[in-house]
Amino acid sequence: MQTTKIDALAVHSQNSNHLFAAGRTPGGAMVLYVTTDGGTNWIAKTLPANGTAFAVAVHPSNELIIYVAGIKDSDGVLYRTTDGGGTWTQSGAKVFTGYLTALALDPVSPFRIYAASSDGLYRSENSGATWTHCLETSTAAVAVDPAAPSHVYAGGWSGVLKSTDFGRSWTDYNQGLTVKAVNALEFVSSTGSLLASTQGGGICQIRPGGFNFLMLGATGGGTIEPKAGLYRRTPGTRVTVTAAPDSNHSFLGWSGDASGTANPLTITVDRDLVVRAEFLRNLFIPLEFKGRKEENRSLLFVEYINILTWRPNPANDSAAPYRLYLVEGTTQRLVASLSSGVFEYRERGVDKDKTYIYRLVAIDPETNQDGPPATVTVK
Repeated sequence: MQTTKIDALAVHSQNSNHLFAAGRTPGGAMVLYVTTDGGTNWIAKTLPANGTAFAVAVHPSNELIIYVAGIKDSDGVLYRTTDGGGTWTQSGAKVFTGYLTALALDPVSPFRIYAASSDGLYRSENSGATWTHCLETSTAAVAVDPAAPSHVYAGGWSGVLKSTDFGRSWTDYNQGLTVKAVNALEFVSSTGSLLASTQGGGICQIRPGGFNFLMLGATGGGTIEPKAGLYRRTPGTRVTVTAAPDSNHSFLGWSGDASGTANPLTITVDRDLVVRAEFLRNLFIPLEFKGRKEENRSLLFVEYINILTWRPNPANDSAAPYRLYLVEGTTQRLVASLSSGVFEYRERGVDKDKTYIYRLVAIDPETNQDGPPATVTVK
């Protein structure tokens, strides 16, 4: 990239390695630089106008459609390309009397475009063919809520204004803003928060009202529908969540702000909620668990040994280790922890006349949870 004054940068919503930087060449032409490898290499796309580009926006599903806006001869100017910058068409000629500072596309209906200008905000419903002057307050920034595209936010010297009807009407939206000179707005999809960059007041985070958050998750061993993630829903919305265990796993139930084993589960999102599906690996009893007592005699002493043997259950994970317990009345005591490849255990120094009861369990290697026991009595 040659020495160029860059005033605008956009990252494609589907591929973060695709960046678009707009500005002004040393010769005075408006220019767009495009990279598809995260910035290692750039290709220049010169626009058919001298001026300065202050904004760039890219179609969310077709990155060949790009909008570049700025100032030319003291008036706002906007260009559109449908072939990635090979050719350009001017949009809104003689419509924008002030210079253009920001662009935003409706993420659901990208033919709807918003252009922020020093003389207000403009909206197009037909990819820039015609424009409506929908806000007459000087505007430096504009953002569209991806979860509710009818909600549009405009920022400028008087702070932030909010519209819930695609820019037809507006209300003040300055909660928490100590400095109202706003020069940039951006939505954080993962949290549903609106970030406002101010002149002298830093970056402020505003959480749009009228929504509750629903965080859905699942432990290993299964999936849920809707998929795990953070969702924004209007208060009172009912959401049905279905848990599906993987092969050799079982659904245990719900945790967090839900409980029980109902599946599917219907949730009323009347506040911020966290709901998680709990899954457990199915474990099976070790096979042919047997035991015998043997005498080990030498010239100097006599020792008795309990010899325990078993066979792995092929239904279990091949990596499943074992735990061996000795049952003493109503309790059990851990005798040994054994690796998955061990199928015999010898307990030395046992009492000749005592009866021993053992339990052997396979263990889930992920959760360390015991499976059902096999039991043997050694006399």
